[in-house]
Amino acid sequence: MAPVTIPIPTVEVYDATGTTAAGVLAGLTDIAVSEVFSDVGALRLSLPKSVTGASLLDVDTDWQLSVQFPGASAMWFVSDDDESTYISDDPDTEPLTITCRSLHAVLDEAVVIPSGGVGTTPAEHAFSTATPGTIVTTLLTSAQSRSLCQGITVSGDATDDADGTPWPTTVTVTYKAGTTLLAVCNALRDAGLLEYRFIGRDLELHQPSGGMDRDLDVTLRPGRDVLSAPITRSRKPQATAVLIEGESAANARRTQTLTGRRAREVYVSESDAASGDLNTIGDLYLAAHTEADVQITHELTDADSTAPIPWVDYLVGDRIVTAAAGTSPVRRRVQQIALSLRDGKVTLELGSLLRMAEERMQRQLASLLPGERAVT
Repeated sequence: MAPVTIPIPTVEVYDATGTTAAGVLAGLTDIAVSEVFSDVGALRLSLPKSVTGASLLDVDTDWQLSVQFPGASAMWFVSDDDESTYISDDPDTEPLTITCRSLHAVLDEAVVIPSGGVGTTPAEHAFSTATPGTIVTTLLTSAQSRSLCQGITVSGDATDDADGTPWPTTVTVTYKAGTTLLAVCNALRDAGLLEYRFIGRDLELHQPSGGMDRDLDVTLRPGRDVLSAPITRSRKPQATAVLIEGESAANARRTQTLTGRRAREVYVSESDAASGDLNTIGDLYLAAHTEADVQITHELTDADSTAPIPWVDYLVGDRIVTAAAGTSPVRRRVQQIALSLRDGKVTLELGSLLRMAEERMQRQLASLLPGERAVT
């Protein structure tokens, strides 16, 4: 059974800000692409120095790459590291190897400055009952005013997310000066308040259960679409008892019985929670931690010409059905797509049922404690 066949993408070189195209790479010996859910992806490619366009990369100055798979939106990557050697009689045949981060990297290269401007105190930026869209767009606009995050647009604003749906939750939070914009986005993600991605050079801001969370009519079938599906299982996240601490050191303990499981007790801190909410928070936590954490990796095949194609038929964040993860089909969320054209391998990391349960718990907590979630 052969690995999945995806055409070699077009790789175009741009200037340091991604504004002006400089040329196209005429050939590659290897390319590996990884896209991660609401986080930084990676690109690694190799090519001989003699290939047309290679000279555009073999420089000390910055550049950006647009990687275009047929039928998919362009993925952008920024210059990070490269290596090469000149030991042969024909240096032009020596390989040039490039390692890049996805466009998310520009968010990691811009920091929060004091809300009153550089030089003012306190050295922080505070938001009161602000939507995730307010936080991200305010900080990104500030960064762009300082010539950072160039050529980046945003879908979603203070009122609505990228789909035009009003933000359901606000948050009161203070970010210390020096916090990166990437850390801000990831903290909002971890709090269950934001999902985000780049489509081309557009930063899409989505609310959880929004446009990045689609239940697709896509099924991966063992033996036809999936070559292998290794599963790892951890029982550590399960809990039979939880001690919750809230504001002013108020605390409570909640328990549950799990058949065939030994007793496991954990501690949860919700420093903004009133004492009257602690039992509810404990019950939500226990309900989200009843099952083992099962992680699934799928290696795809091209045995069937109708097999779904990643980045075309589904994206990171979509929920698709796999029949290669147990005795019955189950819907899992795509957390990562990784492609290597050297060995023709495509792998999917599918989110665990535990993560899905924790996502629901975070949304319930956000409703229980609106505007009070600390996400610094």
